[in-house]
Parts: sequence; structure tokens; C-alpha cells
Amino acid sequence: PTDWIKNVTVADYSKIRGQAGFVADSFVGGIYSRTPAAIQAYLSNGVTDPSRLAFADIYANQIIPQLAQCRLRGINDPRCDVNAAAEAAKNSVGDRTSFVTQDPWLARSIIKGISNTTTIDLAENHQLKNIFAIRTNDNFSNTTLTGLATPIINTASRTRLKQTTEELQLSGSFFKDDLKYTVGGFFYDEKPNGRGGYQALEVNTFFGLSHNLATTYLHNKSKAVYGQFDYSLHQLLEGLTLTAGARQTWDEQSACTTSMNFNPFGPAMVVTSAGSKAIPTEDECRAGAGTNVGTAQIFDTAKFKKLTYTLGANWQISPSSMVYVARRRGYRAGGYNTPVLDPFLAGLQTFAPEVLDDWEVGTKLRFRSGGMSGTLDLAAFTGKDKGNQLPISTSGLAAGVCVPSAIGTPGHATSNCSLNGTPGSLVIVNGATMTSNAGTLTIRGIEAAGTLSPNPYVTLSGSFSYVQVKVDSISLPPELLAYLTAAGRPEPSDIQIQGQPKWTANAGMNLRYPDKVLGGDLSASLDFHYTGSTRQVELAIPSYHQFDLRVGLDNVGDTGLSIAAYVKNLTNETIYQGGGATSLSLGVPSYILGAPRIIGMQVRYNFGGR
Repeated sequence: PTDWIKNVTVADYSKIRGQAGFVADSFVGGIYSRTPAAIQAYLSNGVTDPSRLAFADIYANQIIPQLAQCRLRGINDPRCDVNAAAEAAKNSVGDRTSFVTQDPWLARSIIKGISNTTTIDLAENHQLKNIFAIRTNDNFSNTTLTGLATPIINTASRTRLKQTTEELQLSGSFFKDDLKYTVGGFFYDEKPNGRGGYQALEVNTFFGLSHNLATTYLHNKSKAVYGQFDYSLHQLLEGLTLTAGARQTWDEQSACTTSMNFNPFGPAMVVTSAGSKAIPTEDECRAGAGTNVGTAQIFDTAKFKKLTYTLGANWQISPSSMVYVARRRGYRAGGYNTPVLDPFLAGLQTFAPEVLDDWEVGTKLRFRSGGMSGTLDLAAFTGKDKGNQLPISTSGLAAGVCVPSAIGTPGHATSNCSLNGTPGSLVIVNGATMTSNAGTLTIRGIEAAGTLSPNPYVTLSGSFSYVQVKVDSISLPPELLAYLTAAGRPEPSDIQIQGQPKWTANAGMNLRYPDKVLGGDLSASLDFHYTGSTRQVELAIPSYHQFDLRVGLDNVGDTGLSIAAYVKNLTNETIYQGGGATSLSLGVPSYILGAPRIIGMQVRYNFGGR
């Protein structure tokens, strides 16, 4: 609005739905002409007996879809026969189109956001900036984890969260720009925004043999103050700058969880759509009574705090070359293991923060010779990661584990089970994953990025990174080790940082046509991306590569109008973005697939400027 105030507001909205018509089409040409809903209505007509009504539901919505899909594909299709599926997996036939036992069209994700940045120039060299944002996430997914027509493991998940951030920052310089500073404060609040909250997860295994709905309402808050100062020592050595910064962070986490086990003769799935009222609300969770509230636990606020810092020195040797060294401390907040753990494992109800101390050295080089120019950035780092938050899979152990050493501990006064003839006490853990500060790691790596422009119209680019993780020690709490041993689960012998690939690489080529086309600037780019294998709990996510192509015409006719066409995943590669069933104890791991080849167009218009 004035020369000394700048305000930028950005709003965004996205909605993604599953594939339409999937389930309905599976009955075309099948052995049944009626849909599951029609069959259930026919079998339920005039019936009042609950057991007969339950059978009608299971028969119509689980058995009939299986038979109809398998009739189309043939009964020997690996998706219709569990043994055939296992053999296919052994023979590395992994990229099989999956059957579904729930309508994918009902799955959807809605994300809304608005952010505002206000910048005020206080004086010639001082600036005040306020950054505010609100984002909501409304997600529903229904998944057949095995990909088979048989509904061996069906899940439904509901998440509704609201995130609010606020940051106030003051920056500027003194002493003719010799001393530059940035100080500020940051606030983050994540809370439930309706039924489901952090996650409502329903899992039905083997036609109701194990059928559970677990809902977690999680509240996360983080506050921080920070400051960083850069001081030029050019009077001592031209181009030398020292950097010192610190950040004090306070984190809080609280939660309420509910769990409900369903009768095997109950409905196939109770959470059938995004608007399902079968999920208990947060008020019902905290009251311990209400819709599908079997058990409920409230977790009081857990608090964590940490002082982190950065120290460094940069030497601008010349306008085209710079070297630097940095010493840093990073921090990942602790949290809760939910739901409430068995008293034998009460010491693991919370896990502590994880701290990384590292060193980094690097250089940034620029060159120009005639019409040729280029850049080269190199960096090497090494660090010590203490209190690594290691996820331990406890999936499939909800029925309890007989632990001999549990006898005599709180909640386990006497023996009520036997392990290989040894008296023990049953330890119950309902969660699928437990986090423990179990490891100390040494992390080393290198990074490189560069560009080369042989002329003004061609730019080649490339980058890669390599990360090596060395496990210095793994130390599980004795109670957790006893529990895993009794369950027949091996003690972890290795740690891979969750979601961290060993290798990543990127390459690109950008071409600009030297003359005007329709009065605009014509360009084209081809980019290559490679991400190595990563770990998600127990599951190894395969590596993938992807090509992206884009052709654009900017500022057509000097009007401010720009048009671009693009193809993402040009070669239509199968991309594994994450795990569906991440516990190997299920016997059938599954993956979340990335987007196939996508072809699109973008149109942009710049108002008020060309």
C-alpha cells in the first residue's frame, strides 16, 4: 500500500479423488448381474435376526465382490489366489495391478491454505517481517493392503488437521553492513479439525477375525526464539565473515486415543466414507463414552525443550570463489507412543528428543570464459546422531505376548501364560509401531551441484548426494528387548534413517530459442530425478527414477500471458512413494504407488507488469 510496506497473500486449494467407476465395472460380464447393495437388500428383506443381517452384509460386500472380480480375470490370477500371489512375489513379479474390495472413488484428499507475508521497512537498513499461515488437511482413504480380491486386510483411514504458524522477524545491519542480524520468534500449532483428528484407522483382517477402529486426537505445539549474527572481518582478511546463531525451542504434545474391537459378525467396515459418523469425536474420546468408544486414554501434556546453534566461517576468496565451514546442532522433538502401553512397557510411553551435531565444509565456484559460464558447489559433512528415534514394529501382536520377566512387575502380579514351558505374564500392546531412542549413529556424506552454459541458450545442470550411515551402537530398553524376544522378533541389528536414501541424483537440460516466437520467449526443459531405496519401519521402499518434460512460451506478444505444456513421469515408470503395510510380519508387504504419466497445460497471466 505504500513504499515502505509490502503485503503478499497467497491462497491455495486442492482436491484429489480416487478412480471412479472401479468397483461397479468389476461386475460387468461377471457371474452376478446385481450389485452388492442390491444383493444385501434382497437377503435382508424382512429379516430381523442380527446374525442373518450380518451374514447378508459379509456375503454381499466381501464374498460377492471377490467372486465377481475373479470371474473376470480367471480363478488362477495371482490376485484371486493367495498361494499364486506368494509364488508371484517369490519370482519378483511385483508390479501387479491390484484388486480393490472398497470403492476407490470414495477416497479423497482436500487441502486448503492461506498465507500472508507483511514486510515493513523501518529504516534504511532495518526490516520487520511477519509471516502467518493456516492450512487444513481433510483426508479419507480406503485401502486393500494385499491387492488381492479376497479382503484379507481392509483398512479405512480418516485425518482432519489444522495447522497454524506465526513468525515475527526483525533483520538489518549496522556499521556499514559489517554486522548483519536476524532475530525473531516462531509459533506452530497443530490440532484436530473434526472427526478423525490425527488419524482414525480401521483395520479388518480375515473377514472380521481381527477388526479394530483406533482413533488418535493429537495436539502439537512448538514455540521458539532465535537469532543469528554475521560479522565481516574484512579489515583482518578480505572476504572473511563469521556467523553465530542460536535457537531455543519449546515443544508440547498431548493426546487422547480410543480403541474399539468389533464382533466378527458385524459390518465389514464401519468407516465407509469421509462423512462417516462411526468415528468417535474428540469430546467422546475425552469423556470415555460415545460412538464406538471401547477404551479411551488421555495423555497429559509432555514437554520438551532444546537449545540448538550454528557456528560458521565464510571466506569469499574472490567474486567467483568461496569456501566455508560450519558447526551445527539440530533437534527432533520427542513424543508419545500411543495408545497407552502395557504397564510392563510404561517407561516407553514417551520417547526423548533426537540430537544431531555435525560439521560441514564446502566451496562455491563460479566461472565465465567468453560466452561460456558455469557453477560448481561442493560440500562434505559428518555428524553424530544421538538418541535416534527408532521405529519398532509391534504389528500383529495385539493379542498379547507371554513375557516371563514380566511376572512381579506392576500389573503382572502372577503368571497367566506359558512360553515354551516357562511361566510368564501376558503383555498387551495395541499399537502397530513403537518408537524408542535406541541408537547412536555416525552420518557422513557429500553433495555436489553444478551448471554449464556453453552459450546463452543452453544450460546443463546436475547434482548428486551420497549419505553413509554407520551404526555406533543399538541399545534397547531391557523391557522392550524382553518383549520382542518373547514375541520371536529379532533384536534390531541395523538402523536406517527413515526416508533417507543413500544416493540421490538429478540432471537437466534447458534450451531457449534465440528468436521471438509469437512475440514471446520459447523454452524447453528435460529433467531426470533418481532417488535410492529408503526404509519405512521394516519395509524397504524401492528406488525410482523419473523424467519430466516441459515446453513453455513466456510473455506471448508482450502481453504478460505465458503458456506451458508438460509431461511428468515421461516414461511412465512405476514409482513407489511409500509403504502401505510396512510390517513384514503380515507376510504381504504393500506399497503406495506414485503418479503415472501425467500430461498437462499451464496458463499464467501477470497483472500490471510484462
